[in-house]
Amino acid sequence: MKSFIAALFFTLSFSAFAESPIIIIGASFANGNTPIDDNLNGPLGGYSVGLGSYVSLGDALIRDRRLSGHVVNEAQAGATTFTRSSCNPACLTNAIWQGYDVQFTKALMRVTNPVTGDINAQFVLISFSNDCLHSDAFGVPMAQTAPCELAQMEEHADRMVALGQQIVAAGLTPIFLKSPRYDAFDMNKFKTVSGLAWVQSQADYEQMAQIRYDRISALVPQAVQLDVWKDYIPVEADGLHPNARSVKKAAGVIARYVKKHGR
Repeated sequence: MKSFIAALFFTLSFSAFAESPIIIIGASFANGNTPIDDNLNGPLGGYSVGLGSYVSLGDALIRDRRLSGHVVNEAQAGATTFTRSSCNPACLTNAIWQGYDVQFTKALMRVTNPVTGDINAQFVLISFSNDCLHSDAFGVPMAQTAPCELAQMEEHADRMVALGQQIVAAGLTPIFLKSPRYDAFDMNKFKTVSGLAWVQSQADYEQMAQIRYDRISALVPQAVQLDVWKDYIPVEADGLHPNARSVKKAAGVIARYVKKHGR
């Protein structure tokens, strides 16, 4: 009897909400907060972009009136597509960023009915990562790092492809958000403000973006690759993260796509 009541409760709870949430995985463009574990350890001391005075894409999607406001955001500021330790200024084994595959697994758990297995979601947004972007994107001491070579760029694309295939296998639609133009950033300011040893060059950034686009197009044909960062303007404080107006415009592009193609 108890198991029947539990099953009925979960089924009714699941069916009570008409509009499914948008799942978000990614890094600081999607969520301004770095992770903090149960022991209060976290990369960069648990820092939040702008010390909390920052509107992330996840925030903007909740506020966009064209959408229901339902968002499951597992993104972590500073994340890469793979799980790694924080190494700025020193490596901390108890300060961990979770990779995009882990983020998606967590998000999927949050929208899956534990009794029926039904999934209350359709779209998964995959936002800009820190892979190869700077010297603290590898999980090893910054002095031991160097800009990514072609093989590392291809490994990044492989991880994105695997993620897209994982999302499709779960019956959801991956929406990969294209990266902003490199010349919209002030990477030298970002390097100085963040205490980094080096930042990615424009040529490497653009080559990596092209490899990722081509690989996803070929191997995850069900995926959407959406350009949301037109007229991109970074915040003056660090030269990298989008300002509130840019984020609002990006959320609008996503909202229009979701409203048009959502079931």
